[in-house]
Amino acid sequence: TWAGLEGLADYFRDKANPSYLMSRMSSNTFSQLMSEYVVGQIIAHERAWRLTDKKQAEVSWWHSDRVASYRSLQDLSVVVLGTGEIGQEIGRALRAFKCHTSGFSRTAHDPAQLQHAFDKLYNGSEGLIAAVSNSDYIVSCLPCTPDTTGLLSASLLQHARQGSVLINIGRGNVVTEEDLIKCLEEGPLAAAVLDVFQEEPLPATSKLWTHPKVVITPHCAGVSRAQDVAATFVENYKRFTTGQPLNFQVDISKGY
Repeated sequence: TWAGLEGLADYFRDKANPSYLMSRMSSNTFSQLMSEYVVGQIIAHERAWRLTDKKQAEVSWWHSDRVASYRSLQDLSVVVLGTGEIGQEIGRALRAFKCHTSGFSRTAHDPAQLQHAFDKLYNGSEGLIAAVSNSDYIVSCLPCTPDTTGLLSASLLQHARQGSVLINIGRGNVVTEEDLIKCLEEGPLAAAVLDVFQEEPLPATSKLWTHPKVVITPHCAGVSRAQDVAATFVENYKRFTTGQPLNFQVDISKGY
């Protein structure tokens, strides 16, 4: 009932791939919830809402340049790492605000099939460097696979645009805490919004908790709601019994 397949991938690691079809019980609503999270976090960062919350608690009328000189979403370039259902919905939502969007995937896709979500597509290692270097926000919704582990290394993130922001709603394996803190303290990252981590719950000893440039949420960007799981099951049952392709099929060999 969630997007990640780590548990199933581990179970089948030393076994033959299943001969039967498998699908997620998550729905399009899951992608909707995650896109809302991304849009909300971008606006909150651009308008310094967390700082104004603190100033309100201090009973302070804080009308500084930080809150008066913000960027509109239409001024921003955002790259979404992962162009599946979730990534496409994030791109579509951002484009509704006139944001310039690009998508990165491991393999090449036909741009015409994704033009509803992305203005530009990147793939491959060189494409990843180009993607992060041309973006104000880097949004990762990548799954946990051997290929994605450590993908956002310090050496890769050094190519990011100065002052860019990383939002991770996929899996925590894509970047190590050490590399992330290095890029926050030495540049080029201005901030990180993290909903997923290498270890969950995030240990109390983690430096991320108190880092001034980090926003932490407890893996809640998208949640599996009972009504959505039930609706997805009913729809897929109808499809299965009438010989139609199932929605939200997964490939254990790929890990997503």
